[in-house]
Amino acid sequence: MTKAGTVRRMFPGGNTWRGFHSFYDQIIGPDARRVFILKGGPGAGKSTFMKWIADRLAAMGFDAEYHHCSADPASVDAVVFPSLRTALLDGTAPHVVDPPFPGLTGEIIDLGRFTDDAALRPHADDIRRLSEAGRQSFRRAYHYLAAAKAVRDAEKDIHGRAMDHAFVHRQARRLAAAVVQACEEGAPAAASGETEGAAGRRRRLFAGSITPLGPVHHLDTLAGGLPRVFVVRGRPGTGASTLLNKAADAVTDRGWDAELFFCPFDPDRLEHLVVPAAGVAVVTSRPPHEFKPAGAEIIDLDHGLSLPDPDARHAAAARRMFGNLFEHATAALAEARQHHLRLEALYRPAMDFGAVNELRGRVFEKILAHAPG
Repeated sequence: MTKAGTVRRMFPGGNTWRGFHSFYDQIIGPDARRVFILKGGPGAGKSTFMKWIADRLAAMGFDAEYHHCSADPASVDAVVFPSLRTALLDGTAPHVVDPPFPGLTGEIIDLGRFTDDAALRPHADDIRRLSEAGRQSFRRAYHYLAAAKAVRDAEKDIHGRAMDHAFVHRQARRLAAAVVQACEEGAPAAASGETEGAAGRRRRLFAGSITPLGPVHHLDTLAGGLPRVFVVRGRPGTGASTLLNKAADAVTDRGWDAELFFCPFDPDRLEHLVVPAAGVAVVTSRPPHEFKPAGAEIIDLDHGLSLPDPDARHAAAARRMFGNLFEHATAALAEARQHHLRLEALYRPAMDFGAVNELRGRVFEKILAHAPG
């Protein structure tokens, strides 16, 4: 019986305090052999198309990445098969994608051609209304998240002023050295360097996202089963990103390829680091994504924190305000999802899913035809 492939899950885009942020250009590297870009309206079956193919290839033993949708975490925006250097991805807004080399590595799959336009015309007004309502809900969510960023910055400022920064830098140096040693033990020859001394590649994505269901992460599939995991704990402003950046620089400067996962709330802040070839990860663990796999080594930055009253009360007040704004943002995202589900309900009856499924089978066979062996 064939052993199933390893499945990893992540997000290529996120709902952040700055609006929607895309790492779509990081889904598959420049060495891609085949990239299928799906086009089509809501309810056209793009996510189902991709998951059907990914589920079958994973069952056949191929490793698979499922890149989930921040607007609906049960859906996917892309699937990737690393050993096949192949990806399928949704190329519609808000992450419009076109193939860089049409006919060579890129191919557009237009599911819109299986839509009965005449069946949609009676619903034109509803489609326009729901589309605009969805845009307004997203806009409202991003306003709430931007307000939450100001409150979070106030909390970070309080903690930053109370922090022993010499302690932070000592922890950063120790962690970087420990991570490099773990990488050398896990894969001493795994440095990517195509030429000696070359820096490792950095792939930027999200491990989690702020979704209509609240915060969702997939750290268990990215770091949960790795031999060495370092967990950085600490309140906002205590220096976790300093440790992560120091460790990321240390491993990539020595040639290992690394996956850098950024904060789904603040996409400028590095939150997790994974070195797949060495089986090593450094993850940040704090609400709302606390994560501590068995055997992990803990670095607790709160040990360098001295927070006198009344600063502690101000920090607690900031946390409460942040939580309230965050809840309003996720409620607005949930409204946007409901508008989208109603749009899908209007589009779905106009689709010829028999033709879609037939095309899906042909694409699956095309991928298999290029599989090694």
